[in-house]
Amino acid sequence: MFQFFGPKFDAARVREAMEKMTERGRIGNISLAPGTKLSFRQDVGLMLQSVVINQKGPIRENTEFILSCVAQGSSTMSFRWYKNGYFVNVTKATRNMWTRLLPLDSKDHYTALLGINRANRLDEGIYTCQVGKWGHNEAQIGGIAVGW
Repeated sequence: MFQFFGPKFDAARVREAMEKMTERGRIGNISLAPGTKLSFRQDVGLMLQSVVINQKGPIRENTEFILSCVAQGSSTMSFRWYKNGYFVNVTKATRNMWTRLLPLDSKDHYTALLGINRANRLDEGIYTCQVGKWGHNEAQIGGIAVGW
């Protein structure tokens, strides 16, 4: 598989170059097997938009808070949450926390949620949302303080 990255307005030029490579039967010094067909798929580039929390100020103990990570990209991108640099594994957590990926919205954005049902001092820290696609990663950080 070959991947081309570039602005959307270059799509016609990339498609034309692929057609020429197929006609010649080679890509640079690599020969294509007879009958090889190249396909073209245009995908949205990865761009992390924001990381926000549903409350302002310190989070009160025993209240729920939800972090939202909004990114533009394709359905093949992945979201991962970290706290203080460590992966947040909700399946192994001792507290009631959850993650959810919302469907694509009207602006071609996906939203990943990380929810903590009953905040306590252990939830205080720096949360990072990492979005990845094809080996390219972007991350954005937000700090959380839990008050009494």
